Amino acid sequence: EKQMEFPSSPFGCPLLLTADSMLRVFDEKSKVFASEYSENFQSSLEKFLRHDMLELNYVKTYFLTTEDSTEDSTEDITEDSKEALCSVLNDEMPEELCGCEVVVQASQYFVGDRLKKLWVCLRSDPIFCHHLPFILENWALLLTEENELYSLKSSLLPLISVLHSENTYIKYLAVIEVLKRLGMPFLNQAVVEAGQECVKGKCPHITSCQETLLNLVHLHTKIGISFKQGD
Repeated sequence: EKQMEFPSSPFGCPLLLTADSMLRVFDEKSKVFASEYSENFQSSLEKFLRHDMLELNYVKTYFLTTEDSTEDSTEDITEDSKEALCSVLNDEMPEELCGCEVVVQASQYFVGDRLKKLWVCLRSDPIFCHHLPFILENWALLLTEENELYSLKSSLLPLISVLHSENTYIKYLAVIEVLKRLGMPFLNQAVVEAGQECVKGKCPHITSCQETLLNLVHLHTKIGISFKQGD
């Protein structure tokens, strides 16, 4: 009588339930994301583990990860997760946002709180957070108060004006108003709140004189502003 052994790993077995409610074969060369933010990527649900499966005690290395506890090939694993992430974002994001520096009229690309939800994913999901500099360099996702979207490829970046005390806010209020009159872009508050730690160190902050002055130079280069007495 022929006996079958239980497989030591799921690879090659049709045991993978993805977010589109399809049962698929586990493929070691084509792993999926195990993320609670799959609802942000409706065009790529087949690349995510179904949400209710996340509650199971699963082995992380069966899915896309930024680290591997069994091998030293972390560079290859990181590249695999980056490649999969590019595929997901290319499927989901409007092509106008990819590879550009600035996009105007952001509201035509993101309806309601969709962008804010995406930023929660960027802040919270280990893989998206790990690759955040790469994402922000290649997709325009930095929303400004003026309804524009910037990528980190832009020399002119939106300023962060969130201040942690009322006294500090009052101190910089006049500076902020002058910079806005000159056309300086400011990062949208909702984006900052959703991904504050993510943008820290990537966008200039109003309290840094050096960063603000450098941004003024880039603004001058972009739109040719002139400074007059009284500004």
